[in-house]
Amino acid sequence: MNPSGAWMLGLWCDAKHPALAGFPTEGNCDWQWIDLAGDARALNLDALPPSLQSIVQPIDDWNRNWKLGLLYECSVGTGKLLVCSIDLNVARAGTASLRRSILDYMAGPRFQPTVAITAADLRRQWLRMRPNSVDPGANQPVVPSSPDLVAPGEIRRKPAS
Repeated sequence: MNPSGAWMLGLWCDAKHPALAGFPTEGNCDWQWIDLAGDARALNLDALPPSLQSIVQPIDDWNRNWKLGLLYECSVGTGKLLVCSIDLNVARAGTASLRRSILDYMAGPRFQPTVAITAADLRRQWLRMRPNSVDPGANQPVVPSSPDLVAPGEIRRKPAS
């Protein structure tokens, strides 16, 4: 789910966004998102402008706290872009209605992204997504990154004083 392939802590959805108007959702992860997001790879949006807000945003691990996105929109130059990292071509419950909702939104007059991104920023984001470039340990077992966390096999009794 997140860029290293681990699962998320939750999901935030802009339920009032018109791209989701034809898809039943609330502001959090509910049953309809579980199957859709299970194989999706979240996009790390840290290289993009801070004003960019995902329409559907996975909540990353609290140790890392990257700004992630499954669905976001922006303008690039004179064009408009909507990015979705969920595979909308597979036959799963919810895929057809989410795809239809997104396409209807993009075909209508309400598709007016407010955040502009340069082509260079977008290129930088996509280049960072190459294997092992976003997270050098992406294909390695998760190693605790906080002194508060240890792998279960590393727990040792403190020597008596």
